[in-house]
Amino acid sequence: MPHVYAMCGLAFSGKSTIARRLVSELGVELISLDRINEERRLHGGEGMSDAQWEETSFIAMARLRVLLREGKSVVVDDTFSHRFLRERCKQVSDECRARFLILFVETPLSTIRERRIANAVAPTRSHIRDDVFEHHCARFQFPESTEQYVTIATDSGFEDWIAGEKAGQRSAGRDITMRAAGQEDSASTRKLVADAFGLEGVESFLDALRGEGCLLGEWLAEDNRGTAGFIAFSRVHVEQTNGSRVDAAMLTPLAVRPDRQRSGIGTRLMRYALDELEGRGETAFFVLGHPNYYPRVGFRASAANSVTAPWSGNRAFMARGANIPSGRLVLPPAIANAR
Repeated sequence: MPHVYAMCGLAFSGKSTIARRLVSELGVELISLDRINEERRLHGGEGMSDAQWEETSFIAMARLRVLLREGKSVVVDDTFSHRFLRERCKQVSDECRARFLILFVETPLSTIRERRIANAVAPTRSHIRDDVFEHHCARFQFPESTEQYVTIATDSGFEDWIAGEKAGQRSAGRDITMRAAGQEDSASTRKLVADAFGLEGVESFLDALRGEGCLLGEWLAEDNRGTAGFIAFSRVHVEQTNGSRVDAAMLTPLAVRPDRQRSGIGTRLMRYALDELEGRGETAFFVLGHPNYYPRVGFRASAANSVTAPWSGNRAFMARGANIPSGRLVLPPAIANAR
């Protein structure tokens, strides 16, 4: 399950420093409202209208939605000075079935004022005008007991908290095991493919691949409820101008049980299967899939430019490999005739 960490606290409380630590130590994505303002040629420290801040907030939430739908965890670096802004972020998290948590950085106002003075002498971050800062403090709405938040008040408090998050990451991964699928798994994997895609006849496509004998391998991920993910690769060829054929592999299908989608299982399963195939000597791989998802394991549309296929020119047609041969992609009938 993706996580959303919403930084919250007064300006100069140290939120951005903690956000960078989360990126480094937890491997999450970063959305910075200050950076969005810079893109818009605005500077919050010099004063912005409520309408301008709203536009920046909506841009940030749109980016958050995209990342969460890709299964990525995110830290949103903002003051989140109003409860309605925190609720907006939580709503996006809930829509995408992500865990939402506010990280409230509690720093004494005296310390914050000292940091502002020091920054004026030797700037390490952008300046905030005095009147803008005082307005910000006066309007700040601190998290309430009904909200999902933790307080980070000291360096040691942060270290304890992040250690717990790392432990949670490790335990979340331990409930999944990967293995090659066997004939005894045919029924469960067939059902998983049907459930994952929710389209009539998808399982028949898997039946056709198996019936033609073109599958190079099938692998599955399992949890305590059984089969959680499934992936298969089929033998394809790249026919060169001299008529010779170079072996390649095509990923199809990849399926994750609906209740485990957006939890990283698909990515882990792809890496596991690719490692297995590369260990056998396979070097060229193809996929037809979401152009924002498969690049996370090395597939690129540009890598398929030298190959003629029914999907040439489509960003969804991608290849992976150091040396993708030029030529025409020859497909087994089950893939060539798929609709």
